[in-house]
Amino acid sequence: KIAFFQGDVRSLFDEMKIIQPTVLFAVPRILNRIYTGATSKMNKTNMGKFLYEKGLAAKSNEVQR
Repeated sequence: KIAFFQGDVRSLFDEMKIIQPTVLFAVPRILNRIYTGATSKMNKTNMGKFLYEKGLAAKSNEVQR
């Protein structure tokens, strides 16, 4: 599928749920918004925070090799 951004940043997450992209080309502003949304949802629960930290540590170790 190919989809184009409709221009309203506030509806971006709703559009992404519908489209479910495999590859996303985006400017830093959009990537920061995605990152902020994901981390805020992860940090709401202890399990989410734990999984986020473990996943980040595992990826960091993989990149350093």
